[in-house]
Amino acid sequence: SPSSSSSLLSSFSSSLTTASEALCKPAARAALAAWAASAAAAAAAASSSAPSSAAAAPGEKPPLPEASEEEWDRRHAKRRAAVASVKASPEYQGYHRMVAADGGKITVAVPGTPDPMDRTISKRCWEEEVRKWRGALRSAQPPDGAQPEPSLE
Repeated sequence: SPSSSSSLLSSFSSSLTTASEALCKPAARAALAAWAASAAAAAAAASSSAPSSAAAAPGEKPPLPEASEEEWDRRHAKRRAAVASVKASPEYQGYHRMVAADGGKITVAVPGTPDPMDRTISKRCWEEEVRKWRGALRSAQPPDGAQPEPSLE
């Protein structure tokens, strides 16, 4: 029944540590997809109707909700603004000075710039990628804000 399905979803959701991180982890997506498939199968058996085609197969990302082109244009603009904000930050500028001082060698693992045009990433996963990117840039900074000296090679 719908009320038991929503209570199951509620109990499943409450057991997750954080929704933004959990939804971005493949194992959590697979568990959620498996739960959705079993809930759909139980509902189909109870009502003798065909299972919903909207449920993702185990191991696949659940489909993103439909959005109009205008909505995607708005999302892309917000995502581009987020990337521009990080690139204008002191952390990003310091990272680029550090890489230039090392002759272009990247010695610190920093994830690449998230793609603002990727329509396969949900809002929460996008925000998580940007958060990790910015955090890695912060951790790549020299201690006490010291600027690295350019190499003389």
